[in-house]
Amino acid sequence: DAHSFDTSSGLRDSRIRTLHEDHAGVLWVGTGVGLQRFDGSRFEAVQLGTGSADVTVTAIHEDTDGTLWMGTGTGALYRSTGDHFDAVAEPGHLGSIVRALTRDRDGSLWIGTNAGGLVRWQNGKFSTLASNLFAYRSTDPRARRAARSRRSVGWRARATACTPTTSTSTRSSMCATTSER
Repeated sequence: DAHSFDTSSGLRDSRIRTLHEDHAGVLWVGTGVGLQRFDGSRFEAVQLGTGSADVTVTAIHEDTDGTLWMGTGTGALYRSTGDHFDAVAEPGHLGSIVRALTRDRDGSLWIGTNAGGLVRWQNGKFSTLASNLFAYRSTDPRARRAARSRRSVGWRARATACTPTTSTSTRSSMCATTSER
């Protein structure tokens, strides 16, 4: 039995960007004007951080411990802490729209962006892989094999390390280029 939900059903916006059903069966809906949760009977707006609830939510991920992560159209990243979401990366910090979120087996959160490349969050720090992973020239044979096979995650490339900040200044003032081994 199919049922359609729209603004007359309680959705704040019918432009759905992303969906996620969490471990408790709650449906999280990212729209063009914010985040809503649906418990099976009604939609409830959820505010991210201390800012406006009217932010485009473009990606949702849930960790095995139930922590929810939200990426936005402004390049921000939010993490659930109890009943609310705190900013891990303020708007603009990740460079562009967050398109995808996932965790790897080592515990790193990988963030795919629209134009800012692939970003890793590990131990409270961000690092951005080189803009063209597959053209990256390395003397490390593992890196060359990974680049040839298109399996970019699994070898360490030249990275840019960034520290989270509440500033809305440009990323260049927050990042330093490093080489990981």
